[in-house]
Amino acid sequence: WGLLLLALFHLLPLWLDAAAIRVLFDADAVHAAWREALLARWVGESANSLMPLGQVAGPVVMTRHLSRRGMATQGAAAAITVSTTLQALAQFVFCLIGIALLALAARLESAGARQAHHTVIIATLTASIVLAVVLVSFYCVQRRGLFGGAVRWLARLARRREWSGLMSRADAIDLAQLFLDEQAGQ
Repeated sequence: WGLLLLALFHLLPLWLDAAAIRVLFDADAVHAAWREALLARWVGESANSLMPLGQVAGPVVMTRHLSRRGMATQGAAAAITVSTTLQALAQFVFCLIGIALLALAARLESAGARQAHHTVIIATLTASIVLAVVLVSFYCVQRRGLFGGAVRWLARLARRREWSGLMSRADAIDLAQLFLDEQAGQ
């Protein structure tokens, strides 16, 4: 019964993530937008769990799902990228809350247990600082044109000139993402 209860509890973060995705796109962009956001999140999470690509497959599958349901591919990619960035920020905040609670618990322990807690707190804070640097770097790269820059770099690496169509679509994703970032900031 515990496993069933755990599976039912997982519906809450799934629903919250879908709500976050749903806020990022226009209601007219996708028919039955709420249902599509929930299905996109569910399919993306499944892809992340089942494919050996780490957490890379999920956003790609979510973008494809939304674009196949009528949303512009640029808008879908931008919404999923912004959503992923905001999820990483939320995870960082939860990590800091956990560290604060661990530090509070350490104050109530004996000296030996306090030392063990201190070691864990230092290691976790170090990892959190690294995560913060990665998160800020990812955000800065997004603001400078993540997709367009990546396609231009690949075009230079491949030494091909016929990638202009792909470059313009990547630039369109970057513009849609900047628009969503500005909307999220308001």
